[in-house]
Amino acid sequence: MTNNNAIVSTKARDVAMIGVLIAVCSVSGMIRIPIPAVMPVTLQVLVILLAPMLVGVKVSFAAITLYTILGLIGLPVFASGGGPAYVLVPSFGFLIGFMLSTIPNGLIAGKSTNFVRNLIAGATGFIVYEFFGWLGFWLNMNHVQGKAISPEAALAMAVLPFVLVDLVKLVLAAGIASALKRRL
Repeated sequence: MTNNNAIVSTKARDVAMIGVLIAVCSVSGMIRIPIPAVMPVTLQVLVILLAPMLVGVKVSFAAITLYTILGLIGLPVFASGGGPAYVLVPSFGFLIGFMLSTIPNGLIAGKSTNFVRNLIAGATGFIVYEFFGWLGFWLNMNHVQGKAISPEAALAMAVLPFVLVDLVKLVLAAGIASALKRRL
């Protein structure tokens, strides 16, 4: 009987954590950093990088996926609102990247309290979401917006202006994850 209680307790904890992560992701997307840019700069990347390091792949992937679904059905959880038309926004590729970035990030980080391992884990997630963000931006500009731009121009517009700020968030996420895991 104790084993079944442990399973129920773990599932209940996971469901609760998914809800908390959806809320934190939504709020962090609304907190804008005042930097002039093509797309909004928010604290969301910090949350996206930190979540898989702390709670693993399953919970963080579920949370970010549900967050994305909630935004697409119309809840204004994204940095610029929500709704089905959001798939046509140039930054939509970053949302796909956010979901997929949880996989390598969480797998590499595991339960490690080591800062360098968490940094490497976060860096893999960083590369994944930046790649999908860049690809989505480039495809959107060329095929949705009707503005022919090169892959290099898309990189210069959608990724490079944010790399330094996002790298700072990456280092913060790895430090926070390492410290919290040691204390827990």
